[in-house]
Amino acid sequence: MTSHITVRLAWHDDGWNGRVCKEPQKNIHCVGCHSYPGEMIREQRDIEWEKNVAGQKFSSLDRIPACMYSGSAFSDDVSKASAAPPSFFNDDSQPVEWDMPEATACTWPYDVMFNGEGIKKNGKYDNTQRFIHAQAHFDKVECAKSLVFYYANYSNPFTTEEKSQYVLVGISRVKSIGEPRYYLNCSEETKQRYHNGYVWQREVTNCYPEQGIRLPYHLYKDDFETANKFVVVPEQSQVCKYGSRLVSDDEALGLLEQFLNSLRVLKDEIQDTSENWQARIIWLETLISELWVSRGCYPGMTSVLEYLSLHDVIDRYKNLVHQDKEQEAYQSVCDFLNEKTNSLCGQAYDNLDARASRRNALLTAEGESLDFLLTVVARLAVTKEQITNVLNEERQKWGITASLPELTANPYILAEQYQGIDESDTIGWSLVDRGMVPSPDLSVKPFFDLQAEQRMRALLLETIRRSKPHVFVKAEQVLEQINIRLDYLPEWKRVEVKSSYLSIDKTFYQQAITYREEGKIRYLYDRLLAEDESLLRDTFTSLLTRNEIKLKTPITKRNWIDQLKDESSALFKEDQSRDNYIQAINSQADVCIDVFTKPIAILAGGAGTGKSTVATAYINGVKQADGQGAAICVLAPTGKAADRLRTELQDKKITSGVNVCTIHSLLATNYWLNPNMTTKRAGGRSIESYSTIVIDECSMIDTMLFASFVRAVNWHCVTRILLVGDPAQLPPIGYGKVYADFVSYLTENYPNNIAHLTVNLRQMNNRVMDLGTGILDVASLFINQSAKTKSTSSCNVKEAKLDRDELLIKLQDGGRIDKDLRVEYWNENQPISEKLIELVSQDFGKESEAGQATWQRVLKDDVVAFQILSPVRGEEFGTEAINLACQSFKSGNWAQRGTVDGFHVFDKVIQVRNRTKSDPVKAYDFKQRKQVDLQIFNGEIGTLQPRANQYRYLNWKEYTFRDLCGKLVGKEDLSINYFGRTKDSPESNLELAYAISVHKSQGSEFKHVYFVIPKAATNRRLMELLYTGITRANRHCTLLIEGDVSSLIDHARPEKSALEVINSSLFDFNVVPDELLEVTGWYESGKVHKSLIGEMLRSKSEVIVADLLFKHDLQPYYEKPLKGKDDSQYLPDFTIQYQGETYYWEHLGMLVRIPAKLNTSSG
Repeated sequence: MTSHITVRLAWHDDGWNGRVCKEPQKNIHCVGCHSYPGEMIREQRDIEWEKNVAGQKFSSLDRIPACMYSGSAFSDDVSKASAAPPSFFNDDSQPVEWDMPEATACTWPYDVMFNGEGIKKNGKYDNTQRFIHAQAHFDKVECAKSLVFYYANYSNPFTTEEKSQYVLVGISRVKSIGEPRYYLNCSEETKQRYHNGYVWQREVTNCYPEQGIRLPYHLYKDDFETANKFVVVPEQSQVCKYGSRLVSDDEALGLLEQFLNSLRVLKDEIQDTSENWQARIIWLETLISELWVSRGCYPGMTSVLEYLSLHDVIDRYKNLVHQDKEQEAYQSVCDFLNEKTNSLCGQAYDNLDARASRRNALLTAEGESLDFLLTVVARLAVTKEQITNVLNEERQKWGITASLPELTANPYILAEQYQGIDESDTIGWSLVDRGMVPSPDLSVKPFFDLQAEQRMRALLLETIRRSKPHVFVKAEQVLEQINIRLDYLPEWKRVEVKSSYLSIDKTFYQQAITYREEGKIRYLYDRLLAEDESLLRDTFTSLLTRNEIKLKTPITKRNWIDQLKDESSALFKEDQSRDNYIQAINSQADVCIDVFTKPIAILAGGAGTGKSTVATAYINGVKQADGQGAAICVLAPTGKAADRLRTELQDKKITSGVNVCTIHSLLATNYWLNPNMTTKRAGGRSIESYSTIVIDECSMIDTMLFASFVRAVNWHCVTRILLVGDPAQLPPIGYGKVYADFVSYLTENYPNNIAHLTVNLRQMNNRVMDLGTGILDVASLFINQSAKTKSTSSCNVKEAKLDRDELLIKLQDGGRIDKDLRVEYWNENQPISEKLIELVSQDFGKESEAGQATWQRVLKDDVVAFQILSPVRGEEFGTEAINLACQSFKSGNWAQRGTVDGFHVFDKVIQVRNRTKSDPVKAYDFKQRKQVDLQIFNGEIGTLQPRANQYRYLNWKEYTFRDLCGKLVGKEDLSINYFGRTKDSPESNLELAYAISVHKSQGSEFKHVYFVIPKAATNRRLMELLYTGITRANRHCTLLIEGDVSSLIDHARPEKSALEVINSSLFDFNVVPDELLEVTGWYESGKVHKSLIGEMLRSKSEVIVADLLFKHDLQPYYEKPLKGKDDSQYLPDFTIQYQGETYYWEHLGMLVRIPAKLNTSSG
C-alpha cells in the first residue's frame, strides 16, 4: 500500500524541458485561470522578455522565469526558483530563492490547507496545523518507490467550451522531496502567526529520463487531431485537484493503464519516433506488475472498516498488510464480524468488548449489506462516502436501482448505475474490473472469467455512453473501440470481443442495452436513453392525436392583432412601412390562430422573427380563453433565459397565475431531482398544477432533460403545450437533438401543428430606420437544412444562390458591409487580441481619449455595451487568450489594488456555476439593507467591485482590496459575496467575460458584438455556432475573419452542420454516414464524396447533377471558390477537371453570372 503523488503543472509548449518556450506568445494556457499558480504567472510574466530569450535554458537566464515551479519537470539541467512573501505578512519579510535539481517541479497540497482536520480554530486558520498537514502529505511519499503523476488543470489545449478536463502529461519515479523553505527576515509576530513564515511550495524531483514518460504534446502542438489520439484524460479526475494529492495503488494502476494505451497509440498508430516507446512500454508493464502486488487483493478494506466504525482497527490492518499478511488481516475481519473469533487484526478482545465492537459494526451493516461489503466492496478501491451512498436505503438518489443481492452477484452494475455527487465521484468499469479480475500474482481468485457477460456488458455500456451526442452507435464501432481498449491492458486481462457475444448474451445485455436492426446493421443504445426517446415519441404522438381544443371564450383574429400590434413601433408610424408591418402582424395572428387550439405545437423562428412577441400573445390568449385564473407554467432550460422571460412578462403585465422558472427548478420543487442534480426516473410528485405549458429555448434541451420533464408531468391535466425555439441554433450539450427532430417531423407530417415565423420584423425595422440588415443577411448563410422552411425548388434555390453570391461579393473586401455589419480580416501577423482592443477603443472612444480610459468608462457605464465572442476556449483566438489580453489592457493600476484568484477589481465577469435554492450565494440587498440568500445562474454577466463598506478606500492608492463582490446585470441592487466560504470564491464561480463563448452567450443579445471566426478545420463543425454567435448582436456586429472570405464559405457548407452529424431516432431513424463522422483521410473543402452527395449538396437538382458526374467517373467540387485577378471570388455550382482542362457547371442558367474579370480560361 504505497502512496503516490500528483503534481499540477502550468502548460509548457516545449515539454517542460527547462527552457523558455520557443514561441512564448503562443502559449496562452500557462497564464490561464486554472494554471499553476496561474495568478502568479500572470502577474510576473514578461512576454517581451520571454520572446527575446525564447528557447534558452532557464539556467542561462539573467532572471527567473514566471513558470519556474513547472517548467523544469522534465529538464536535464538545474534551475532556480523563488517565492515572495504574501502582502498580508505586513512586515519586512524578504523573498527566498533556491536552487532546484534537474527534473524538478514545485507543488503544494492545497486541499489539506483548507479542508484538513483541525486546521481552523475559532473561525481562523491555524497555520501550524496547516504546516503539519503539509508535512504529513509529503512524508507519505517514499523516495525511489512512489510514483509522481504530472497533470495540467483545465488551462490546457484539450479543454473545450463543452467540457473542461484535466490532462496527464507525464509520470516518473520520485527521486527526492525538497525540505520546507521559509521567507527571509520574517518578524517574530509573523513567525508566530505563520509558523516561521513557511513557503507554500515543495520540490519534487523525479528520475526522468531513466525512469519515466513524458507525452510528446509539444511535438504535435500544431496537429491537434493527432495529439487528441494519445492525450490522457484521467478517468478518476479526483486525483487531479487542489495542486497535489496522494494517489492510491489502485488509482495509480488506473492511470498507468491509460498511459499504456497512449504509448501504444504513439508507437503503433501514429508511429512516432521521437522516443523508444517500446522501452517505455516495457517499463510501464513492469510498474503495473509492481503496483498490483502493492495494491493487494482488498484495497477497499480500510474504507469498509471506516464505514463500520471500526476506526481503531484501521492502523492494525494496515500494519499487517505492510508485513505481507493481507490475507490473514482480511480473514480476521471476516471471522470477527461473523462471530467466529474475538480476535481482530492481531488484538484479542474479551467477550464484552468484542460484543460491543461487533454490535457497533453490525448496527451499520448486517446480513446482505455485510456480505456485500466483505465479498465485493473489500476488493474495490472505493471511498467510505461511496459505500454510504450505495448502501443507503435510498440508493436510487445515486443512480443505483439494483438490489444488494443483485450488486453482490454482479458488482459491474456499480459501473453501470452509480452517479456520484459530481463528475469526479465515479465508479468506472476499470475500477470494478481491477477488483473482479485481479492480477494472477495475487492470492485471490477472479470473481469472473475474462469473457463473463457481466464484464462485457458494463464495458459495452460505458463505451456507448462515451459516444455523446449520439443517441445510438453502430455495434461494429462499439466492438472496435472495446477491442482497442482491451488490447492495451496487460496480457492476462485481454480478450477479443466478437459480434457473436452480442447474439449469445443478448438477453442479459438487453437489461442495460437496447438493440436495433436497420438494413442488416445492428445499432446499440443505452437502454435508459432508448426509453427516453420512446417516452418522448409516445407522449408527443399522444398529444398530436388529441382532438383540437374547444375554446370557452372565442378569440378572434382582431383580438390577436390587437395583442401583437405595437403602435409605438417605427414600423407602424412610418407610412412606407405600415402596410408591410400590418401584413406581418396579420401573418403572426394567423400563426396564433393555427396553433392556439392544438394540444401540442411548435413556434419556430430565427432571430428577429418575433418569437417572444408571439409567445407572450399566446400566454395572454390563454388567459382570455380560459380566464385570468388559468394556471400557466413558462419554462426555460437556463436560469438566465428564465429571468429574461420573467422580465418580458412583467413588462407586459402578465404575471398573475404565471409561474416562470427553469426546468430543473420545476423538477426539484416536485422531488424529481437527486442531490447530485441528476433526474429521477420515478418517485417524484406528479406535476398537475398547470393546464398550459410554454417552453422557450427548446433547442438547448437534450434528450434526457426533455424526457425527465415529460416523465414528471401528468399529461391528463395539461390542455396545451407550446415549444418555442430557433432550430438553426446550436444543438444541446448532451445526447440527441429533440427539438430539431421534432421540427422536422411536424413540418413533414403535422404541418398545422408547427408555426414557422418567416417574416423578420427586426430586418424590416432596420430597413425603415436605416440601421442596416447585414447581421441577419450574413446569419442566413449558416442556417442548417433542418431549419430551412422554403422548398428546394429550382426557383427558390436560384433566388437563394443569387442573394448569397451578392452578399459574398460584398464581404470579400471587408470593411463596412452595412450600417450594422463590418468585416475585418486578420492573420498571424497581428495578434487578434491587439486588433480587438484597438477596434473597441476606436468604436467607443471619445476625442483624444486613451484606449484604456475608453474601456474603463464604457464598461463602467454599461458592462454589456459590447461583447466579444469566440467559438473556442483555447488557441490564440480563443476566449482565454483574449480575456487575459483585455484584462491586462483595461485593468491598469487596479491589478495592484485588488486581485483574488486572478480576478482584478472592476473586471468584467460571468457566473459559470448555477447557485440554486439548494445552494444559494450570500448577497447584500441594498433595498432591504440586509444579507439575503440569492439564486444566480450560469451565464449571468457583471462586474467585480469592492465590498460596500470599502468603497471609501478607492482613492487611497496604497489600499489593497482582498474581498471582492459582484454586481450582475439585472441585479444592480444586490452586492454578491465572492468571499468567505471556499465555494463562494471567484475561482469557484466566475470566469472573465470580456470574451465569452457562443455557448455562454446563447439566450442573450448585445448591442455590439465582436465575433472572432477562425479558418475552417477538418474536424470543426461550426455552422450553428456561427449562426448563433452572429445573431447575438441586435445593433452592430463586427466579424473578425481569419484569412479571407473563403473561411466563411467553408463554415457554411452543408457538411459543416453539427446538428446533421448526430445519430438520433426520435421519429425517423437518422444515422450519420461513417464517412461524415470520420472525415480524416478524404475530406477536402468542396470535394464531394460519392456516398455523401445528399448530405453535401443543397438541392435535389444538384444531387442529380452530381450523381450523373460520378456515373461518368468525374470528380466534382462543389462551390469551390473561383478567384479572379483582383482576388474577387465566385462560387460556381461544380468545378470539374477533365483531361487537363477545368470546367465550371452552373445548372440553373447562371453561368452568365460568372464575371468576365474572373478570366476563366476554360470551361
